[in-house]
Amino acid sequence: MICYPLKHIQNCWANNLTNVRNRFIPAIVWTLLLLVGLLTPGEQLPDVPNTIGLDKIVHLVLFMVLSFLWARAFIAKENKEVKKRKFIPIYLVFTLIFAILVEYMQRMVPGRAFDYLDILFNVLGVVAGTILFAYLHKNKSILV
Repeated sequence: MICYPLKHIQNCWANNLTNVRNRFIPAIVWTLLLLVGLLTPGEQLPDVPNTIGLDKIVHLVLFMVLSFLWARAFIAKENKEVKKRKFIPIYLVFTLIFAILVEYMQRMVPGRAFDYLDILFNVLGVVAGTILFAYLHKNKSILV
């Protein structure tokens, strides 16, 4: 009978570890991909048509996905109320600083430039991702 509680604890620990991996790994991978993509020198990027506003839409979508993934990582389904209180400050501080810092770092990359409008669309993407996550979380979507 003593083995049963130990086995139960091991199963619980394994399930929690899997849950953490399933939630944080996509957010970390997306963050690293964003860093690589946004800090690649301009001459190494493929030539794309210079469509007005396309760059801003790309920034919005990239940071919307980033904020959605980090929101998903910080709010676990099991203990929603406790984690929501911690989620807002940690999540917003991280994603907003990241959105501004990446744009600032582009000043040091050849062929890239600092743009206040890019920062604006990065921040709008963070807000849009947060709203999307909140909506899907409230409606108990399988995506969260």
